Amino acid sequence: MSVSEIENNMLDTVTNNDISWLQIILIIYFIFCSGKFRNKTKCSHIWTCFKTDVLPAPQGPAAKAPEKGRSALDAAELMNVGVNYLREHVPGDVRMHYAYIDNGLPANVVPDIAKTNYFIRSYLRSRTEDASERVDNCARGAALMTDTTVDIELVASCSEMKVNRVLTELYYDAMTQVPTPTYTPEELDFAKQITEEAGLINDGTLFSGLEPLEDEPVPIAIGTDASQVSHTVPLITLSAATMCKGTPLHHWAAAKQAGMTIGQKGMLYVARCMAEGTKLLMETPGSIEKAWELHKLTP
Repeated sequence: MSVSEIENNMLDTVTNNDISWLQIILIIYFIFCSGKFRNKTKCSHIWTCFKTDVLPAPQGPAAKAPEKGRSALDAAELMNVGVNYLREHVPGDVRMHYAYIDNGLPANVVPDIAKTNYFIRSYLRSRTEDASERVDNCARGAALMTDTTVDIELVASCSEMKVNRVLTELYYDAMTQVPTPTYTPEELDFAKQITEEAGLINDGTLFSGLEPLEDEPVPIAIGTDASQVSHTVPLITLSAATMCKGTPLHHWAAAKQAGMTIGQKGMLYVARCMAEGTKLLMETPGSIEKAWELHKLTP
């Protein structure tokens, strides 16, 4: 069966209101993996975002009558100090990121409002929830110390990735049937130049093909709300390299490679793997049922 025939079957299926095959969610991520093409089972990060508004009593001029004001900024800074001390006393995979949100006030006035945004994550939801509650307590303690008030808003949260081995093995089989990208001399020279300019560590091995499938899930430090979806329906993620080995994420070297033909080849490769995997899923008797059975048994 060709891909175009599969597409026609999909349209017929939807027209007939028989969407049982759609109960499998197939998610593709073009994850910027450094080096080998990856199809790793993984746990995703969880995030909990906080907006902390610290509101004081009537403010006063910072120079002439500072005693009449209660600094919301002091409270925000004390909260962040507390959280920074907290880092020593949480599990090693817990990450707590924060940023100040501009209050638009001049420096010579005791600020009556200050906002911080927190992004808290780990490989397990239970750890994230514990760290989040302790961060909340840092905010409450800071408000108490500065005679201000605090409003804490939970913006969003999600669970860790629920891995489905049935889908993982099936899609990996499909990936082994798709040729990995080959690179032109110009592309290899570009990657080599990026390696030198950015000081990347790859020992001269820029790309190394499809990695073997691991026996156990491998945590990858990427936060995604797809992890929450994985607790509702079976889910599989595929990833491919769009940059050479040793390239860090969120880096200019990553953007340069992902934005040219190196990145395009990785994107097209993993898109074809998605199509081949879906074709194999639909043509393998009982695969969807097995994926659902494992999904229901996995906590």
